[in-house]
Amino acid sequence: MKAFLQPLADLAGYDDICRQLRSGRGVIEVTGCLESQKAHLAAGLAENYSVTLLIAENDLKARTLFEDCRLYDPDALYYPRKDLIFYQADISGNLLTKQRLQVIKAISEQKKKQKKITIVTSTGGCTDLLLPFRVFENNRLTINGGAHMDLQEISRRLARMGYERYGAVEASGQFAIRGDILDIYPLTEELPWRIEFWDDEVDSIRSFDPQTQRSVENLEEAVIFPATEEPGREEDETGFFRRLTDTLLDYLPASSLVILDEPSRILENAGALFREYSEAMKHRLEEKQITAAGAQRMITPEMFAAGLNRRCCAALSLMDHSEKRLDITEKHTILARSVGSYNNQFPMLVKDLKRLKRDRFRVILLSSSRTRAERLAKELQAEELNAFYSEDKDRLLQPGEILVTQGYAKHGFEYPMQKFVLITETDIFGAVQKKKRRKKSEHGGQQIRNFQELSVGDIVVHESHGMGIYRGIEKVEVDHVTKDFVRIEYAGGSSLYVLATSLDALQKYSGGDGKHPKINKLGGNEWNRTRARVRTAVKDIAADLVRLYAAREQKSGYVYGPDTVWQREFEEMFPYEETEDQLAAIEDTKRDMESPKIMDRLICGDVGYGKTEIAIRAAFKAVQENKQVILLCPTTILAQQHYN
Repeated sequence: MKAFLQPLADLAGYDDICRQLRSGRGVIEVTGCLESQKAHLAAGLAENYSVTLLIAENDLKARTLFEDCRLYDPDALYYPRKDLIFYQADISGNLLTKQRLQVIKAISEQKKKQKKITIVTSTGGCTDLLLPFRVFENNRLTINGGAHMDLQEISRRLARMGYERYGAVEASGQFAIRGDILDIYPLTEELPWRIEFWDDEVDSIRSFDPQTQRSVENLEEAVIFPATEEPGREEDETGFFRRLTDTLLDYLPASSLVILDEPSRILENAGALFREYSEAMKHRLEEKQITAAGAQRMITPEMFAAGLNRRCCAALSLMDHSEKRLDITEKHTILARSVGSYNNQFPMLVKDLKRLKRDRFRVILLSSSRTRAERLAKELQAEELNAFYSEDKDRLLQPGEILVTQGYAKHGFEYPMQKFVLITETDIFGAVQKKKRRKKSEHGGQQIRNFQELSVGDIVVHESHGMGIYRGIEKVEVDHVTKDFVRIEYAGGSSLYVLATSLDALQKYSGGDGKHPKINKLGGNEWNRTRARVRTAVKDIAADLVRLYAAREQKSGYVYGPDTVWQREFEEMFPYEETEDQLAAIEDTKRDMESPKIMDRLICGDVGYGKTEIAIRAAFKAVQENKQVILLCPTTILAQQHYN
């Protein structure tokens, strides 16, 4: 990142800011900072610290700051705020808990791994109370190759750590035991681990792909972090339930750097959050919905400010707001300017760049696409500008040079005295963002992601027990812990309770003919017979496919070349952000086309999920090599839509 951080060394007062931050506690105020430039200054200040925490006013500001920070630290972590008023359980999934625990784990392992950490959060992420940090340290489970361990004791420990036992591991937070094999999907990891035992000895540890079950990497040890923010909720050695005493600030090493984005707004929001929380807890206490101890889950704005004053802090703001609750030890002002928008006017950009070249400015142009960045560099070279494309972000720029590279920031900025300018793709082409795809339609069985998608009386299908009637959410105490369960009623009045965090086992029924389906009997054989009939039919189809593919393997098809520049440019014009499944289907399709294998690929997806985009990519690839393409549609209207 030397090319980006190079101008900071010449910034007036920058060395003084760094020296004063190293001197100890207190808040160094830096005014004159722009929204687009704060992440850049923060990246420079963080160079001397192993852990850096950036705090923004609210979640929206924090996410924007996080995206800007990733330009300078691609491994930056986001710590989301937990809604303490409405949060009961992360029923729609465990993403929020996963992100928070990934941060806690990174802090826990920082010394051992000697890796710099950048964390971005909002005011709410720093004001909710957490368990003491030692609880997470004590609830880690380390399994080393060759160690002797009791598999049943491991199972009990994993349950206390918040993991759920299943027949097979499919999602984060699950584990399964089959004979002498333990499969565990740690909440903080991207892939699950398979640990094989020989009697009580750990024989092997490896990560694996949950879809293909194929091994990915052999491991020397497995360090399993808790799957909940409150592991081991049973009574501790003192006989009392563990108290929430710490905040995220308390988790940071003493030598960490804290950077505040507009400190006055941060503390103002801290007050608003605390007032809203206090009012809600007051009402719940009156209604006896919670205990007094249960209401203590957020610190006051004064406690938050005191915690900041005990830290080494840099407060970045546009103007001096004189925040009295912070212990401001030094004040500095820097000169930075925003970059104007070119609104897709390339001649205007060229004109400005030629002026910057005459004035011997160092310029960096960012593009989110490597192909577009390479093309932009060539177009600027044609205008007799000293522009070049490079992925080496450590190459120091010379006066008058223009580096075009891949990267994203919301907006650019300029240090006029240091003669440095950063211009982003948004500044050049405007804020064109790929749109998110709309949700699935209601046709066919729909995966349930959140209990709010269900209404009492809806027909649901459980993969193991068949069709039943959804009867709502009920709280059930299991092993002294109260959890939310979905109750499904079956024929004869029997009920099945499904943990609310395991909704992936259910689908919402949607019959094409509109008829009310027959409800299955819990524990009966009817559903098993239905599945057996389908399984037999599938086997028959599979046998036919095997014969067909055996015949196809005897012949070879046309081999297409790799993607061209035009192919990549064409694909960058698509307005939607590709899903992971869509990207995989695109890759598989192109691999088929580029191999001697005769392609016969079926791509399934719901309405609006991008099947046509995959077909159009394949069509474009074909016509580039003078091949003809036929696109068949079931109706005239659909054919017209595809044609348009």
